[in-house]
Amino acid sequence: MSFIIDGTCEFIHIPKTAGVWIENVCKPWIEIAGTNHDRGGRHSGALTKMRSFAVAREPYSWMQSCVGYTQKRWIIVEKNYPGWFLQCEYKRIGRDLKTLRIKNVHVNKVLEEYLKKMPGEYSRATLTWYENADRLVNFGHLHDDLMATLRAFKCPHAHRIEVKAKNTEPMNTSKDKQTQASPELIQALREAEHEWYDHTKGGQG
Repeated sequence: MSFIIDGTCEFIHIPKTAGVWIENVCKPWIEIAGTNHDRGGRHSGALTKMRSFAVAREPYSWMQSCVGYTQKRWIIVEKNYPGWFLQCEYKRIGRDLKTLRIKNVHVNKVLEEYLKKMPGEYSRATLTWYENADRLVNFGHLHDDLMATLRAFKCPHAHRIEVKAKNTEPMNTSKDKQTQASPELIQALREAEHEWYDHTKGGQG
């Protein structure tokens, strides 16, 4: 689903792009724009005619987060329930990347399988969301870009949201040991995802 922030703009929540953090720091000035309130149905394109934004996360960083996510929630993965993966544009990644369902898997193994089976799939899926966004927030400069966006959209409570944001750390599972890939695979992924880099004019962090 998407969210309306401060009655002013729409936030398009793309999986693994700090969406829960944005929801938290924008409370109580945020409301659901969609009709499906369950956690699995939170991801969609733009649903309103308001100005909208999404967070742009670099392919390697996103893949790191996916590995961290599956490893931190192993009970869910072990029961063969991939959750949001099959309920959004990333369903092919969630369905066909078997390495994501291996306990203690290293990101190198995931990237090797990804590059063999579906190079460019992240770009294809992600750009579907970006097409509906008027503005992209840089994941690598999340706090500053989010605040610049809210001010540009003239959100009345931007200052109060900024205070909350400064005191709230995003959850980050991409720093774990098993999520640090080899330089060669990182470069190969970057080349495979050239559409994403072309669209974001070099990358958004």
